[in-house]
Amino acid sequence: MTLAQLRREGGAEAVRAAIVAALATGTPADAARALGCSWGALRSAARRVGARWPVPGEATRVARAAALDRYRAAR
Repeated sequence: MTLAQLRREGGAEAVRAAIVAALATGTPADAARALGCSWGALRSAARRVGARWPVPGEATRVARAAALDRYRAAR
């Protein structure tokens, strides 16, 4: 289902759930393709419904913090 169809038929919560699920599976560009919209339209919709937009480099910071925690726990 495209983002436009979700907006019409499902409401804000359906749009939010679809955006979160699509962003969890890949990059924002991949999520936009999966939802049949542009990257900018996806970002605007995410802001409107309160879906968390990924911050560039966030996955790297989270992975480093987890590795540091494991290192400290092993010491």
